[in-house]
Amino acid sequence: MLQDGQLLGEFEILAKLGQGGMGAVYKARQTVLRRLVAIKTLQPSLSSDAEFVSRFHNEAVAAAGLNHPNLVQVYAAGQSDGVHWFAMEFVDGESVQSRLKRLGKLDPAEALAICIHVQTALEYGWRKAQLIHRDIKPDNIFLSNDGEVKLGDLGLAKSSDQQQGLTMTGASMGTPLYISPEQTEGKRDIDWRTDIYSLGATLFHLLAGSPPYTGESSISVMMKHVGAPVPDIREIDPSLPPSLSSVLVKMMQKAPAERYGSYEELGEALRQAHAALSDPNPLLLPPEVGEASGPASPKKLPSWLLPAVAVPLVALGAFALLKPKAPGPDSKTTPKAVETSPASTGKAASEAKPEPATGSEKPAPKEADQTAKLTPPPPAEPSPELLRKLEAKLLPVPGVDVLMSKTELTVGEWKAYLKAAKLPDWTAPKEFPQTDEHPIVEISSEQAIAFCRWLSSTSGSLWRLPSNSEWDAVAPSPYPWGGLFPPLPNDGNYSLHANGLYDGAQVGADGIFGTAPVGSFKPNALGFYDLGGNVAEWVSDGNSNLDTSSLRGGGWMDPGENDKLTLSSKFRRTTKGVAGSTNRGFRVVRVKTPAEKAAAPTVSTAQTPVTQPTAPQQPPPAATAKPTPPTESTGPTAAAAPQPPKGFRPLFDGATLTGWYGLNPHEIAKVAPDKKAALVLQQRNDFQTHWRVEGGELVNLGTGPYATTLESLGNIELLLEYKTVSGADSGIYLRGTPQIQIWDSNQPDTASKKPSLGSGGLYNNPPGTPGRDPLARADKPLGQWNQFRIRQIGARTWVWLNEILVVDGAPLQPFWDKSKPLPDKAPIMLQTFGGEIRWRNIFVREISDNEAGEILKTWAATQVQKKNLPAQPPLQELVQRLEAKLLPVNGTQVRMCKTELTVGEWKLYLKDAGLPEWTQPEQEWTQTDEHPVVRVDWKKAKQFCDWLSAKTRKEWRLPTVAEWQAAVGKAKYPWGDYFPPHWDDGNYAVLEDGKYDPLKVGVDGIKGTAPVASFKPNALGFYDLGGNAMEWMLDEDPKTKKYALCGAGWRDLQGTFGVSSVIFDTAHESNNIGFRLVRK
Repeated sequence: MLQDGQLLGEFEILAKLGQGGMGAVYKARQTVLRRLVAIKTLQPSLSSDAEFVSRFHNEAVAAAGLNHPNLVQVYAAGQSDGVHWFAMEFVDGESVQSRLKRLGKLDPAEALAICIHVQTALEYGWRKAQLIHRDIKPDNIFLSNDGEVKLGDLGLAKSSDQQQGLTMTGASMGTPLYISPEQTEGKRDIDWRTDIYSLGATLFHLLAGSPPYTGESSISVMMKHVGAPVPDIREIDPSLPPSLSSVLVKMMQKAPAERYGSYEELGEALRQAHAALSDPNPLLLPPEVGEASGPASPKKLPSWLLPAVAVPLVALGAFALLKPKAPGPDSKTTPKAVETSPASTGKAASEAKPEPATGSEKPAPKEADQTAKLTPPPPAEPSPELLRKLEAKLLPVPGVDVLMSKTELTVGEWKAYLKAAKLPDWTAPKEFPQTDEHPIVEISSEQAIAFCRWLSSTSGSLWRLPSNSEWDAVAPSPYPWGGLFPPLPNDGNYSLHANGLYDGAQVGADGIFGTAPVGSFKPNALGFYDLGGNVAEWVSDGNSNLDTSSLRGGGWMDPGENDKLTLSSKFRRTTKGVAGSTNRGFRVVRVKTPAEKAAAPTVSTAQTPVTQPTAPQQPPPAATAKPTPPTESTGPTAAAAPQPPKGFRPLFDGATLTGWYGLNPHEIAKVAPDKKAALVLQQRNDFQTHWRVEGGELVNLGTGPYATTLESLGNIELLLEYKTVSGADSGIYLRGTPQIQIWDSNQPDTASKKPSLGSGGLYNNPPGTPGRDPLARADKPLGQWNQFRIRQIGARTWVWLNEILVVDGAPLQPFWDKSKPLPDKAPIMLQTFGGEIRWRNIFVREISDNEAGEILKTWAATQVQKKNLPAQPPLQELVQRLEAKLLPVNGTQVRMCKTELTVGEWKLYLKDAGLPEWTQPEQEWTQTDEHPVVRVDWKKAKQFCDWLSAKTRKEWRLPTVAEWQAAVGKAKYPWGDYFPPHWDDGNYAVLEDGKYDPLKVGVDGIKGTAPVASFKPNALGFYDLGGNAMEWMLDEDPKTKKYALCGAGWRDLQGTFGVSSVIFDTAHESNNIGFRLVRK
């Protein structure tokens, strides 16, 4: 048995998921790519049996050669320390067999949809590799919590041209309940039609709740497959259409020649049977695939049928739960989401407690009264205006193929729905006024689901409520507003005082009773508004056994007890899904279309630590469609033409340099006027020498003139992707002016170059002015593609790098003559310097004057809101922040701040104490308010503690070495017992091989300190106990009268990485020394 933490090749074992007859399955992490996988191992007792080893190896080989959305993907295989293993895709969800055990049988539309997905996978396997699965059964079909159907366990699969030597004597190598007659008889010339038979037997089981044949022994069942007639499914369920019964009979004909003649024919028959159902659901089905086409990406099962929690499964990990809703007296059978209990998900029971009653709750009408209102009649026509508004608010959800609305559904949008669906007019609640921009409230979960169904039926896209897992993906911080409690007044609409205590009047520090218009408070780092505060929101995961629904995000009037729990990002409550509360609303998600999935591959947000911007905003409507990467190419013109998002057009065709020429304005400016024309001509001629097209990419080695557009552009939105190598830096000139900066973040910082700040800043703007330095470091590691979205209206410039706002409306300052404004129009230039840079998917759209005016108006209003927020006294804000960061230290009588003291907190101290203002250190990296304060000697740190203790009448001080070591825990290093640290373990100047980086950058790519909490915390919740800044301790060395420092700083040598301390005199200060506080 493998142990947790054991390595198999590059895979680290995390936990055992289950045990089978041939081996075990483990959850593991691929250490290089940082992704979860499932590891399947062969039973040690079988490792000496060549037959079993060959079968085990065959499963890995068979799956590794296939890439289809309905097949479990295999990544790698090997043998380590005598253990045969292979690594495959880790899927969260449930097997169809587990679902059958729980439900008895499946809804017919769902059962047919599952089998159609499996049919597309089998068709692909046969067309791609002449593959025969030979063991189709419910236990080998999996349903992921993203709504995908996955066919796994290719252990018995073989290509038709393989040698047949693997079939064991006297064995048929199939499962008796679903085995084909030819397998039962041991025939050696079986083909793909054996899988059609087994799929038919599986479909029969899904519909009937039992297999087609049963018996007292495996032999008796197998003989029935050979000689017994196919049972009539309509004798078990007369409501099924005759055409479905005919399909099953033909799939299970005894003679292969009498079954369907092709997978295409089978697929058509299954789709027709689905359409003949009394309640078909075409949204469940994958798209049809033409005979000559490649494998399409089948639609997923709608995720509103699937909850976000996972339960262990022996075969492949964890699979989501689906459960059909019991039919009501006036409704057809419709699947409904099910939520497992907190115990089965590993969540604390308190995270799923029922919603407390509040005084503002209206009496809930009886459930039966609500049921009649669930599904509106089909509208005479859709609402294009409503659809346009909803599409404009969609933003990508990291890690999944859906787009989520950045705000709750508004009153105005609900009114548009009621009008289009011919439902009664909306009635305003009496508690507080609501405009069309307020979130809709007093909505039941069933009404929210009915809205999504209506929108799906009228738009042709799949709309639904978010799942819990999707909510988690857009709210990754401990609280919806960030990592510290309580929230500040502009963090959201809560009933909390500034000190974090509950306001019984339900007003709070923001001064609002009731809901606020959507988008009134600052968004989170991904651009989503009101994920906490305003209204608690319905999600798709509920518990049908208890007839309850789930809510996420604290509302404006949530009860005050245990606020830190109820307002946390992970908290979910279960309650009756009825209407009546002015504290409840919802937002929607839309499943991406196949084109959007191809254009924007799903990426995990866990790849790179990114600092949350101060006030990020997300791109407008077109931002939801990302550029399409070119296909693989063997030559310069083989790549597919880039496909722009809606409203955009390509500036680069992916095949030629058409539309571009060479120009270096800096070189032109240096020469005499009479030589300028000749140099311009020379640079145009040199362009094709230095620039080339390769595989759909525009490539330059860091030399020659800049790539310049032939056309001049003014107010625009620009999309592009770039990739650099070490030593390269570049930029994008807008209106002929430098530049939106692109750095190689591994370069050393200098006075004029600060790559550690990240790319995206307006490099020409003077230091300290808006836009000069990016709001966040959002670069991906070298060698990975980065995505820019740039909007410019006049001089106002917004820049999103990898979907993170890094410049928020700052004016791009003129370069050539600062006394003159930027030109109305000018070419776009792609600068190159120092090394190879590649560009692709370059798209642009012009912004009309009307749209520009609306954008500027909205942005200006946002700035006014920020300025008008009430300011707290410095001391009050400082104490609030410090108290919110305190955590208990095991075995001591103190609580310790989980991060170092920040620049912003130091500024508050200086202001309240009447001391000189803090100044940005010269010749160093830029330090924001979220960076740890450094260059503070022991005496100044002690003075700060004494001042704070006197002001608050509580004992604040520096930690002792013993307390610091207790906060670290029993590990050898602050991050754990292994060495070297991973890039996300802390800010160290150490390379991947553990050697010291003389450039003082390290594997994390940061030179200088990073904002506090940029890296993962330790097991006790403390950040940066190693890395970032060394920290002063209270302990004095009796001999030298010097004081201790603990924790290595960002530039320290490996010898300081452990949990011991070093000593310095009290006047010593350095740019890698700071401190944190403890309080008794």
